[in-house]
Amino acid sequence: MSDRELLHRHLNGDLDDGELRHLMTRLEATPEFRRMLAELALEETLLAEVVREGRVAARPKPRLAWPAVAAAAVMLLALGVFLGTGRKPTVPSSKSPEQARIVEAVARACRYLEQRRADLFVPLADGKRHSAPPRRIYADLAALALLRAGYPETHPLVEECLGRSLGRPLESTYVAALQARLGRPDLCRRIAQFLADTQCANGQWDYGRAVTILGPPPEGRIVRRAQGPASGDNSVSSYAALGLLYCRRAGVEVEPDILHRARRWWLSCQNADGGWGYAGGPAR
Repeated sequence: MSDRELLHRHLNGDLDDGELRHLMTRLEATPEFRRMLAELALEETLLAEVVREGRVAARPKPRLAWPAVAAAAVMLLALGVFLGTGRKPTVPSSKSPEQARIVEAVARACRYLEQRRADLFVPLADGKRHSAPPRRIYADLAALALLRAGYPETHPLVEECLGRSLGRPLESTYVAALQARLGRPDLCRRIAQFLADTQCANGQWDYGRAVTILGPPPEGRIVRRAQGPASGDNSVSSYAALGLLYCRRAGVEVEPDILHRARRWWLSCQNADGGWGYAGGPAR
C-alpha cells in the first residue's frame, strides 16, 4: 500500500486498529509523511467542515468506520505529540458501546428502506423552485444511503435503485452525487462539469436543472462554463459537495473557486450551536 493510499484511507476512516497504530508511528517519525497528511487533509477540508462525512465500510461483519471528525481528532492528538506535549495518541476501541449503537441504528435504517421498497419508486409531482425538474423518486437518496452503509452494488435493492437513477438524464444534483459515488472516471468528468455549471451564485446548489454539457475536456481541471440560480438550500448542497468529493477520488479536479465559494457559504451560515439550517443564514 502506498503512503498516499494509506493516508487517504485514514482520512476516509477505513483503517483498522493495527493500521492506525502503524500510521501514528510513521507520522511521529517522518516529517515528509506529516506534510503529505497535511496536504491531503486540506483536500478534504470542504467535506470535513461542511458535512463531516461518516460512512460504514463493507466488511463480512458490520464495523463502523470512523467519521471524518474522529479522524481529525486523532490527527490533533498526534500533532500534540509532534509539538512536544508528550501525550501519546490513543486508539479508540472498535467495539465501544457507542459504535455498537450507531452500527445498529444504521442497520435498522437499511431494513426500513428495504421494507419500504415500493415507496422509493413512487413518482413525486411536486414542483421545485427555479423551475427545476421535480425530484421524481427517492431511489437516488436510498441508493446513496445503502451504498454508504456498506451494501454492495449487486444487492437487489441497490441494483434496482441504481438502474432507475442511471437511466435518468443528468439534471438532478442528487442523481449527480449518486452517479459520482460509483467512481467511474469518464462519468465523473461529466458530473463534475454539471456541478460546476449549476453552482448557485452564493456558493450553494439547488435541486438541479438540465444543462448542456458540451463534452468536458478529456483531461485537466474542470472549469465553470455557466452558473446556477442565485441560491439553493443546504440539504442538497451537501450532496453536491459529496459528488465533488467522489469526483476528486476518481481523479477529477475542479477549479478551486468552486470549492472556495462553497466553503465561504457554509462558514457564513453556520449557527451559533455549530449546526446549520436548511436554507438561509444563521438562526437569530
